[in-house]
Amino acid sequence: NFFKTVWFFIMIVLFENVIGFSIFQCSKEFSIELNSPKIQDQLSLYTNFCKYFKLKTFIPFTSLQHSLENCIFISNGVATTFLLEFLLNMCERRMKMKNLGVIEPKLATFIRQKSIVKTFSSETLFEYCRIIRFHFEKFSKSFFCREIQKAQCGISHLFSQSKMKIDLRKADGMIIQSNLLIEQFDKDLNFFSMISKEWYSWYFPELAKIISDPYLFSLIIRFLGNKDKFPKKKLGEL
Repeated sequence: NFFKTVWFFIMIVLFENVIGFSIFQCSKEFSIELNSPKIQDQLSLYTNFCKYFKLKTFIPFTSLQHSLENCIFISNGVATTFLLEFLLNMCERRMKMKNLGVIEPKLATFIRQKSIVKTFSSETLFEYCRIIRFHFEKFSKSFFCREIQKAQCGISHLFSQSKMKIDLRKADGMIIQSNLLIEQFDKDLNFFSMISKEWYSWYFPELAKIISDPYLFSLIIRFLGNKDKFPKKKLGEL
């Protein structure tokens, strides 16, 4: 009964970040009172966070591409071989994870099916991960020397590109296509202007000599229409 009581107040949480995977251990059960403003104010303090949350292990990604690959797989609810091997090593050597909290329900199911690790996902776990994420940048300074915000910005940019199915080797493709589209618009306008002058000159040849601006010429021929039926009262408006 003693060991069961101790386990009840210990939660093991898998935390995913752009720099790697972490496993945190929470020594207090907050599920009943976690939504209360008093508890949230207490956990917003870094000292209280360090009191209840302990980092058990951390494994970094080897490169930017490696981080992007894991982010894409996790967003689809699939664990990479890197993550499965990491959890397996923790089970065999350092930690006996009887029940691992995973924030993504699909990812939790996938890990449970592909490994010996028993996983769960709940609404309370979302709050635990939110608290960890809130303090993680400050907490990680002791073992991660680079700035997490820059890493998050770079990965989020690449992740968005992968979701939009944009070729990462042609990042300027959309700008180039926009310039080509503008050039095509310019050619089409010049062509329509030339055709308008040519056709209307058969009907009103003097107008092309009087008006040289293409835009103004188009406005006038729209206003005039058939000059034989044009009322003299509108000459002032012209």
